[in-house]
Amino acid sequence: MLLYPKNLHVKMSLAFPSISLSALILFSFTFIIFNSKGQCTHVSSLKFSPNSSFKVALFADLHYGEATSTDWGPQQDKNSSKAMSTLLDRERPDFVVFLGDIITANNLLIANASYYWEQAISPARKRGIPWATVFGNHDDASFVWPSEWFSATGIPHVRCPPKALQRSGEGTCSFRGTTRLELMKDEIERNNLSCSESGPMDLWPSVSNYVLQMKSSENPKSTVAFLYFLDSGGGSYPELISNAQVRWFQQKSQEINPCSRVPELVFWHIPSKAYKRVAPRFRIHKPCVGSINMERVAAQEAEWGIMDVLLSRPSVKAIFVGHNHGLDWCCPYKKLWLCFARHTGYGGYGTWPKGARIIDITEQPFSIRSWIRMEEGDIHNLHYGENPWSDWGPNNDRASDRAMSDLLDQEKPDFVVFLGDLITANNLLVANASFYWDQAMSSTKNRGIHWATVFGNHDDAKFEWPPEWKVTGIPEVRCPPTSSGSGSGTCEFKGTTRLELMEGEIERNKLSRSQSGPTDLRPSISNYVLPITSPENPQSTVAFMYFLDSGGGSYPGFISDAQVRWFQGKSQEINPGSTVPELVFWHIPSKAYEEVAPRSGIQQPCVGSINMDRVAAQEQELGIMDVLSSRPSVKAVFVGHNHQNDWCCPYKKLWLCYARHTGYGGYGWELPKGARIIDITEQPFSIKSWIRMEKGEIHSEVVLS
Repeated sequence: MLLYPKNLHVKMSLAFPSISLSALILFSFTFIIFNSKGQCTHVSSLKFSPNSSFKVALFADLHYGEATSTDWGPQQDKNSSKAMSTLLDRERPDFVVFLGDIITANNLLIANASYYWEQAISPARKRGIPWATVFGNHDDASFVWPSEWFSATGIPHVRCPPKALQRSGEGTCSFRGTTRLELMKDEIERNNLSCSESGPMDLWPSVSNYVLQMKSSENPKSTVAFLYFLDSGGGSYPELISNAQVRWFQQKSQEINPCSRVPELVFWHIPSKAYKRVAPRFRIHKPCVGSINMERVAAQEAEWGIMDVLLSRPSVKAIFVGHNHGLDWCCPYKKLWLCFARHTGYGGYGTWPKGARIIDITEQPFSIRSWIRMEEGDIHNLHYGENPWSDWGPNNDRASDRAMSDLLDQEKPDFVVFLGDLITANNLLVANASFYWDQAMSSTKNRGIHWATVFGNHDDAKFEWPPEWKVTGIPEVRCPPTSSGSGSGTCEFKGTTRLELMEGEIERNKLSRSQSGPTDLRPSISNYVLPITSPENPQSTVAFMYFLDSGGGSYPGFISDAQVRWFQGKSQEINPGSTVPELVFWHIPSKAYEEVAPRSGIQQPCVGSINMDRVAAQEQELGIMDVLSSRPSVKAVFVGHNHQNDWCCPYKKLWLCYARHTGYGGYGWELPKGARIIDITEQPFSIKSWIRMEKGEIHSEVVLS
């Protein structure tokens, strides 16, 4: 049992450990792009600099002009300008591509949205860097009237741009909107550094369709690469690349590059349906490269042949798009690459850290590389023991240690619950994974804090042979010390069972309050209950904490009927009248989480800060939620598993809560790390919970009882 400390309340920290992979991609083809800094002369060509290298920054989805009548809208624009300025100063590119959704026209109150368009391109202009733009689906979208403007507060004060930026004859703000043609015309007329073009008029309403040539630094008559820019629609007309645009591309490419000898790159905003075919399903695995895969591909409405044409040309090496703010991967598609940029602006949906895709081209020898540069400076989640043969795997285990140490020192909890997926067993080469298991709980152990563990779906998963080993061979294996556990002293691939992990933890750690649980529930292991007793009367139980194994890994991911019956019998035995409050902990959320999950954002009565994953629920449900819902003493259920959710939502008479992704392992590596804190007070009895972040801030407090 757990005895309350003298201050009459107990504080728990919930952690589910999980660590960062460089998103550096080396394309196997070779070619060049661009010109040294300076004016773009609108002759549809750019020239390589004398040092035979060229760097391009892609800025996607800036969304300037959102909520212009508020204070935070203009502040978001300032944040976007700051992000671009930081990225430009760090990378010092030779060229910038604004990859659509430069503004959010459906939020703009003014007749000429060029005011915000000019704001968006100003960081490049101030640094003398030439650029090109393509249109996104928000750039000329019709103004949408906010419903709250029809409440008692009425239409807010309209902030109009300076008269110098308004079209002649319109001295006041209006809601007329600005067309694609007007936006492009204004950009070109006002900016010598703009390399953008309106494109052929017979492709209207599509506008930004043009090609730029890259000329050799040694021979200005020699074209080294072609850059094609296409308008993928949306806003004032459907989201697609039309058959007319496809024919234009065919004719243009045949005219200027008839033998497909010169490499070609293509840029547009909304991904084609081919992106859906290559999209990673969960984490990003080779041959794809990237750091975030947090949403489904939102593809064009229809496809009229553009991908067939591109695939028919061996000179087309890659396509770059924006639109999906929560994706930044590159994946091969037949003979070319399909790449997302990185969400750069503070406008639009998604709170992911900002960055930019960088393209670095070398002329001699021809090559092109690409990576993501983050606003915070890093270049790009892994559980303990993930990729232990590499350097970055162990480095990220250490980062997880630092995160937990910081959280423990800030909150100083009385108890810790490790809420599953402590390790990534499917990456472990060793016969006894307890080496990494012990490492995961060492921060807690070093501070003399008691803890309990439950199993997750990765903790005893079968080892998976990395496909790249077929090419590179098996790397040097880093084995743990032989003292890490019984069994072989050399590395093996046999894995470590749940029972071995739990027995090893209990034997080696006096601070562990974990239990293996009843043998008749196996292969399910971590099923047990811990009472919390009063400091004034140790015979009086103040609360019960139940721990259940939700499966996964070596057997299916669910809570079995046998576990349900065990919970029923145990709870009736120790708390027959349901008079003592009960909390329940397991790893994989039940299907009830799907029922209460916020659809977008987090609205009351739910409380939280991130809702970026669909609920990945147990494979089936065999009655556990019915039993819990029937007991008024059950106040809340706590789970992990979904790294990108941290909300609590009410379900009937209890709360369903996620913890917060604590470790630098597993997917969603870049989201800030934290832990869910549960604060239980005896007199008067109450249960509160909040999220404590690694960097110190607290948010999402909720009263659970």
